Amino acid sequence: MKTITKNAITRALVKFNLVTAVIACSTFAQAGTVQTLNFTDQHAPNWGMQQYGGFAVSPGSTFKVVMTPDAAKDLDGESEVSMYVNWDSAPAIFGSKFVCSPSHASNDYYAQEVCELTVPLGVSTAHVGISGFSFFAYHDLTITHEAPKVETFAGPIGNTEWVYKEFPVTPGRGFKVEVTPIIGDDHSETDVYVQFDSQPWYNNYSCKSMLADDLTDVCEIIVPEGASKAVVGIIGSGFHVSYDAKVTY
Repeated sequence: MKTITKNAITRALVKFNLVTAVIACSTFAQAGTVQTLNFTDQHAPNWGMQQYGGFAVSPGSTFKVVMTPDAAKDLDGESEVSMYVNWDSAPAIFGSKFVCSPSHASNDYYAQEVCELTVPLGVSTAHVGISGFSFFAYHDLTITHEAPKVETFAGPIGNTEWVYKEFPVTPGRGFKVEVTPIIGDDHSETDVYVQFDSQPWYNNYSCKSMLADDLTDVCEIIVPEGASKAVVGIIGSGFHVSYDAKVTY
C-alpha cells in the first residue's frame, strides 16, 4: 500500500533541482492542420520532469494532451507520473508554473490524465512536462494541436500610400500581423491596420498599431463571428520606406 501522497511529493520536490530532458518535435509541424503526436513507452526521470515541446499553436484552437501511466511497468508498486501543461515556456512545479495539471485533482495514481485547453490570444507555443516519482515511472502520451499558418510579404511603400492584402480566416481564431519598417530617414515609418470583410482605413478598423520610428507594428485580435476574411492595410509615412510583414493565423 502506498504511503506517500501527491501533495507530500510536490512539497518535497521543490527542494530538488528538476532534471529536464527536452523533446522538441512539433515546432515545425505542418501549418494550419491538426497534428496528433504519439509518444509511447516514455520514462519520466525519478524526482525530475521530462519536457515535450514547444508545440506551435494557434490562438482560439484546442490543445489536448492525454497521458496514460503504464501500471504494468510499475515493478515496485510505488510509481507515479504527473502531467503539467504551460504556455510559451516549460512547466515547473516550483512556483506553480503551469496552466493545467489534472494530477492535483486525483488520488488514483494510474488514472489517465487529460488536459484540453483553448489556446489564449498572445500564446504561440504549448509545453508539456511529465514528472516521475520512482524509477519505474513509465507512460504513453498523445498530443493533439493545430499549428498556425504563417505568411510573409514585403515591398516598398510610398508616403501616404496604402498596401492591402487579404487572408481567409476562421471565427474564434487568432489573427496576428507584425510589420517592420525599413526606413531611409529618421522621419519615416509604417502603420498597420486590420479590418474584417472590408478594407481598413483611418476610421474603419478592428485593430491598429501605430508606433514611432523603426519599431515593429503589431496587431493581434480574435476573428469575430461571421467574418470570412481579414484585410491587412499598411500605410507608409515619409520617403524611401519599405517593409517586412508577417501574418500568423
